[in-house]
Amino acid sequence: IRTYYSRMYEAKFLMGAIAGAMAENNKLTYIADYPIYGSIANINAFALGAKMINPRAKVCLEWEAKKDLDIAERIRESGASCVSGRDMVIPEEASRFFGIYHIDEQGPKNFGMPLWHWGKFYERIVRDILNGAWKKKDTQTKAVHYWWGISSGMIDIIYSKTLPRRTRQLTELVKHQIVSENFQIFSGELRDQNGVLRCQEKEALSPADIVRMDWLADNVEGGIPEMEELTEEAAAMAEIQGLHTGKVFL
Repeated sequence: IRTYYSRMYEAKFLMGAIAGAMAENNKLTYIADYPIYGSIANINAFALGAKMINPRAKVCLEWEAKKDLDIAERIRESGASCVSGRDMVIPEEASRFFGIYHIDEQGPKNFGMPLWHWGKFYERIVRDILNGAWKKKDTQTKAVHYWWGISSGMIDIIYSKTLPRRTRQLTELVKHQIVSENFQIFSGELRDQNGVLRCQEKEALSPADIVRMDWLADNVEGGIPEMEELTEEAAAMAEIQGLHTGKVFL
């Protein structure tokens, strides 16, 4: 059995850094989709990226998957000036509400967005098959998992022309440190919303700890929704891939 996905939290950390730099009032909104494995790491990475650039940054967490939720109204109520929305552009919607965007009287202004390079993954798989490396990676005892990050080329970020040049340069510097493995996002002292120490100084979370995160960083405002709060579609997804939070997810 083989599974594949990307370490999207690396791109989200960089998006958080951009949002932290561009928010005038220290207030950010992160719009999440489903409360499933891996999604919490994305949220926390974004929050840590924002905090790295702006120690006063607060992230208001909203879930698209919740019933009867007017996210636009929630953003207005929070006063957030920078928002992390959907990762991908949906052409038929003709919307600018994706990636990192700033909201003002003239509407949303995009600063950047994560980018998936699925073709990079499939190219590597085909090359492995052609040169025989695919079978060499076979094992009789466990599954093979591909969990590639920015360094693999499978994910990246793109910038808008509206992003200041110096902010882009700083983001690229941090990105280079991640690619060269000189910087680990979930390392050093990390505390959750309740002040509980989740990672010790001079230590780093393991991949398993990152994937299974069921806690939120101390500068995130909001929580993980319970099953009855979700739409029918989201609840079905959560039943399959949902977190175990000590409440309802298994």
